[in-house]
Amino acid sequence: MQATIIQTIWSKLLLAIFFFAAVNIVGRIAKQVYATQVSDQGIQKENLPKLLFATSPIAIFAVFIFGGYDIFALFFMLLGLHAYFAKDFKWFVLWFSVAISFKYFAAFAYLPLVLIIEKRFIHLLIYGLLGLAVTTIQFALYWHSDVFLGEIFDLANAKVAGNSFKIRTIIVNLSYCLICFYLYFSKFDYRLDLTKWCERAIYACLLSYALLFSWVLWHPQWIILITPFVCLSLLFIRSQKLLILLLVIEILGYLGFAVYTMNNWVGNVDNTMLYGGVFGELLPQTNTFVSDLIGHKWMALSRALFYGSLYASFLVFVYERLVKKSADSASKNKNDNLISWLIRARFLVACYFVIGATAACFISN
Repeated sequence: MQATIIQTIWSKLLLAIFFFAAVNIVGRIAKQVYATQVSDQGIQKENLPKLLFATSPIAIFAVFIFGGYDIFALFFMLLGLHAYFAKDFKWFVLWFSVAISFKYFAAFAYLPLVLIIEKRFIHLLIYGLLGLAVTTIQFALYWHSDVFLGEIFDLANAKVAGNSFKIRTIIVNLSYCLICFYLYFSKFDYRLDLTKWCERAIYACLLSYALLFSWVLWHPQWIILITPFVCLSLLFIRSQKLLILLLVIEILGYLGFAVYTMNNWVGNVDNTMLYGGVFGELLPQTNTFVSDLIGHKWMALSRALFYGSLYASFLVFVYERLVKKSADSASKNKNDNLISWLIRARFLVACYFVIGATAACFISN
């Protein structure tokens, strides 16, 4: 079925609406987190995560270039996290239950968040059942559909088992289990230390998705699920020099992500995406793909840059807490200007890398 121009515009507009709504919620969550920090903790910019998410290269790619629908699930996840930090746990469960029905990966963040606040087995069971409530209703409505069941189970099996069980798969899944065990058995009381509660919650979500994407055959649009947690985690980075380093790593990580996806999904996630847009019929046809220009020789480097960017924030956070326990004393104004420049650079790289690669394909055709 070919979508009409109006249908294409509407589908793109709907994604944009949910994206900017998600940006707004990230801003609200950042204010909740910032309010728990004392004056000498964190980056003294509560609007920074909102700005970073709005200009995130991977978020821009997923929503405005690739047109991925995962922003729906992410929107409800962020609503749930906002309710979570407000200690409104009924709404937290409801919003995450809706998010899980859109994208089952939301459960990977839901479980650690529950384990932080609840230790009683019966209550954990209730949280689990309520978290799956909307998905259960969904299954009940469409259980008779062979197409629904085929898409759910066949796709899940292909993504999970596609690489077979390697040592990496075992290590990554064991790491996720260890995180869950640690959160459950630790004697941490979220009501007594709000800052550590926020740190644990956000980094638990970040690591859950970093580990998930380290072993499944991920799809390019899925990576947006981790981006708001990366942006929020920067509130806990004290050193501006290290923040600058993380912004540079994110830019390099996006370039690695783009090169990897354009080589791995030839004829899908590359210059051919333009032909699915509203002006697709007006563009000249080309038989040259981005992979013809970039080549597979960059695949190893691109993967290293991408996966490194997923874990960089957590590694810097651990480094600051264990090694470097005081913020740097460099010129604040100079660092602020550099941070602002890097934020603009992230946005420009997100927009123009794909445009430049596509233009190169047209020229070389």
